[in-house]
Amino acid sequence: MTKHLPYLAGALALSVVSAHAADEITHAEYLQLKREIADLRHEVNTLRAEKKAATAPAPTAVAGTAAAPAGALSGSFADVVDSLRPGSTTAMLTGSAEATFTSARHAASNFSAAFEPIFLYQISPHLLFEGELELELEGHDTTVNLEFAQIDWSLNDNLTVIGGKFLNPVNLYVERFAPTWIRKLPDNPLGLYDGFMPESNVGFQLRGVYPVGPARVNFAAYVANAPSLVTDDAEALGTLDFNNFDSQGDSKAFGGRVGIEFCPQFELGYGVQYARVKPDGGGSVGSLLQSVDLTSHLDAAKGRFALLSQYSWSNTGSYTYDSDGSLGVGPVNFSNQRDGGYVQLSYRGKKWDTDFLNRLELVVRGDAQNGPSGAPSAYDERRLTLGLDYWISNATVVKAAYEIDHRTNGEPNGDAFLLQLSTGF
Repeated sequence: MTKHLPYLAGALALSVVSAHAADEITHAEYLQLKREIADLRHEVNTLRAEKKAATAPAPTAVAGTAAAPAGALSGSFADVVDSLRPGSTTAMLTGSAEATFTSARHAASNFSAAFEPIFLYQISPHLLFEGELELELEGHDTTVNLEFAQIDWSLNDNLTVIGGKFLNPVNLYVERFAPTWIRKLPDNPLGLYDGFMPESNVGFQLRGVYPVGPARVNFAAYVANAPSLVTDDAEALGTLDFNNFDSQGDSKAFGGRVGIEFCPQFELGYGVQYARVKPDGGGSVGSLLQSVDLTSHLDAAKGRFALLSQYSWSNTGSYTYDSDGSLGVGPVNFSNQRDGGYVQLSYRGKKWDTDFLNRLELVVRGDAQNGPSGAPSAYDERRLTLGLDYWISNATVVKAAYEIDHRTNGEPNGDAFLLQLSTGF
């Protein structure tokens, strides 16, 4: 069996690439397959070491000492010693990069670039560290953001405990489809960013998956530092600052998501997060975030149709902003009730006789966001995006898109043309 394990590891690695080419796996599934490869490599190294130890001559006991009995190292201490042996850990560098050109109405055209390395380090078959950095050009500087940094402890085949900064499971788009080489269009949809929904949380999370009859139920539950309420920016009054990672007093956010996979081609999910959010000046108001999502695909017409959809609601309790009038808009009291989301349909050829047609993907997305009534500078926005992708390889794609944008409350429309080259590695 030992001599066959390296080939099994290689076959599993090949399956990652072929699965992505044929079935367009998600980012979460991609990382899971990499973990399984690392498990196999660890098992190969362990078996090789055991075989070498079994064939090595027995050490000669030193005079005046007793030979250690077999099995003297046991339990957790033995596990620690085993994890420190050379070759018992596995590290991997993966991630993505992108180059984008944007030409929008009422704005100067611009080139931009970003690099997002992901570090994977397997401490043991049940412990994994994963972290992602985002390096992006901004003005005269290169900004560095920590997208996530978490320790995954696999309790069994169904449950995993996570600690650190993790992608928010309520925001399914961010967790599964946001990486540049996975998403179909150059930019992200409305209603899921900019104070609507958190991209990440700092805390602890429990997640798992269980079969229920013919379906599968996946779930995630977490407790994390609560966001803060924005009160010092006239254009963003009432929104939530998810980038404030310090706990606001003793306030914590509690949330989670439940997804039901009725079949491998169809999943429906619901997520929720509640927290008492505080402005810098004290006091607190309740904040309830909700999201529903749908993921589906169908193989037909010599290709694959993929349907993605998510809608979110952000409800923050009534609060009086700019009470002293220093921002020039108050005092003003309102409840920040915002909502938004997107629907996206794509088609990519798979069985056409011409390879060129199998590399093309057609994408159409409709998205929207609605601002709170009574809030200064609030407006509603509607967009329709038409996109055409050309897949150079399984994880490298050229994306061209045109957005038709409409905004209310006197805000200028933001029609734009976008061109992007993305790769995952």
